[in-house]
This record gives sequence, structure tokens and C-alpha cells, in this order.
Amino acid sequence: MLFHTTAKDEHMRFLSFDELKPLKGIPWHRVTLWRMERADPPLFPKRTPLGPHTFGYVEPVIDAYTEALAAGCDAEKATRLAERVRPSMPSGAERGEDAHATG
Repeated sequence: MLFHTTAKDEHMRFLSFDELKPLKGIPWHRVTLWRMERADPPLFPKRTPLGPHTFGYVEPVIDAYTEALAAGCDAEKATRLAERVRPSMPSGAERGEDAHATG
């Protein structure tokens, strides 16, 4: 999935759940990730709403998470480090609204 950011005219790739294992080696099941995202503190980077019932994982955030785990960080610290690289989203995108929709 690609999402066009309006701020810098760059493309940001979102990964679907089905792409996490083959592309990034994330071994966990959907429900496990859901629980890890909602843990206190979170143990996996949060999904980004892209539309109704559609979510994606920001690729640079997932890359930072897997790099931190490979460097020996625990899941909590890896999540904190990964969330630091999350790019800012266009207005409304955090709530799953279509940032390019018109009236």
C-alpha cells in the first residue's frame, strides 16, 4: 500500500498484516499483535487506520522495531524507539479519514 503525503510530496509505504511475515519476519498472529499494541506499555508499534476496517503498519516504523529487537532491545524499548521514527500524518489520517476526499 502507498499513501501519498501532501507535506513533503513523498510516498510512505504501509504494510498490511499479510505482508509483515514474508517481508519483515514478524512471526505473530493478528490477535497477538493486537494485544501487543494495546499492552501497557505497548509491545508492538500501533497500526495506522487507512479507512473503514483498513489498517496498515508504517514500514519505517516496523523496520526500526525489528532493528531494535535484533540489537537486543526488549519489545517495550523497541516499540518506543520505533515510534520515534513515525512520520507525521496529514490531518484526519490518524482517525482513518480520507485526507484527499472532497466534501
